[in-house]
Amino acid sequence: MFRKYCGQDKYLLSEFSCTTHPHSYSLQLLSETGVMGFFAFISIYLILVIDFFKLLFNKNYNRYSFPFLTVIILNLVNFMPLFPSGNFFNNWVAISYSIPFGFYLYFKSKIRS
Repeated sequence: MFRKYCGQDKYLLSEFSCTTHPHSYSLQLLSETGVMGFFAFISIYLILVIDFFKLLFNKNYNRYSFPFLTVIILNLVNFMPLFPSGNFFNNWVAISYSIPFGFYLYFKSKIRS
């Protein structure tokens, strides 16, 4: 709701100071989708962390283990909750995290079977 108040004189720093978008996926999802959207985001991130440690300490490797580990690391860096990022709902940014997440789902199905 800051966009309603950013035009007031007490918030004015310069003519370009009225920015209304958060620079973090977690803050944006928390402000735009509420607690449920933020909970879904954190749940997916925790699943990625759990899969990372399961694969890291697994003794039985197959031909999909290394690509799966690489894709998990890519997704962990992509969805890092505290890193600055762009708009989560932007089309270009959506491509940059949807494709690696699709590879994650593919390799996860190959590891299970």
